Amino acid sequence: MEFYSPNYPNMYHNNSDCVQYLEAPPGFKIQLDFRDQFVLEKSDDCKYDYLEVRDGPFAYSDLIGRFCDDKFPELIESKSRFLWLRFKTDDLLHYSGFRAVYSYVKDGSVCRSYIEVNSANPDGVLNSADVPFWDTDDPNYPKHKPVDCTWELHTDNGYGISVNSLKMGMLSPERCDENFVALYKGSTRQIDRYDKHCNDGSLEMKSITNRIFIRVYGRRLSLKPRIKIVYSVFRPKVCLKGEFSCDDVCLNRNLICNGVPNCRSGKDERGCQNAKGLYPFFKF
Repeated sequence: MEFYSPNYPNMYHNNSDCVQYLEAPPGFKIQLDFRDQFVLEKSDDCKYDYLEVRDGPFAYSDLIGRFCDDKFPELIESKSRFLWLRFKTDDLLHYSGFRAVYSYVKDGSVCRSYIEVNSANPDGVLNSADVPFWDTDDPNYPKHKPVDCTWELHTDNGYGISVNSLKMGMLSPERCDENFVALYKGSTRQIDRYDKHCNDGSLEMKSITNRIFIRVYGRRLSLKPRIKIVYSVFRPKVCLKGEFSCDDVCLNRNLICNGVPNCRSGKDERGCQNAKGLYPFFKF
């Protein structure tokens, strides 16, 4: 399998900004190699044209390297199932670019959970007690290593996703290097980060994009943020049959009196008797 810089083997275009996302099957990781040629504009700190490679599925995953000259990068091997690559050029010089070849080899997994949200599954609750997605009681689990887990929520085109915190607590308040929760709209690039919380309080976001990311980080297991977040799918238009108006958006009527405050104002749970939702009680 392979991919190329735009217009390869001819000169790549100026003002390009392309993202390539590689995902290996479960149980595998990725080997990435460059063949035939690798020629980009050379500059100090790769500030003009460059190829950026990150070890994971996100724009904030660990940086493997930025490459920007005529030397072939060494063979790259991911630590998980994912690689995130960005090719960016300026408006001046341009060169012939690169050809990249990749393959899958056996390995482990990244701390990531994908959730599809739709009319059949219009809401849910995310609990930091569920991350990382491994048995932390196992004596062999490395409790001194960082917890860095991301929920990715996706819904249909034309719909958005809202999130509100039911509970939120930091073990090291105001220390963003120790613990935080970050929200992203559309992608995990820095420009798409909506908010970053490093202290106690409330967390909320209403995104009209159909994909959001929620990142939970603790410098070690004991510093993992304690959060519980409710998410809901909505439609930002005039409400249809089977929907109700909630804080200027339209939600599925099945969310009324389901035991979860899907509306920020909580009006969907007012006056309810014997709520039969999936989440009538919330405990850490």
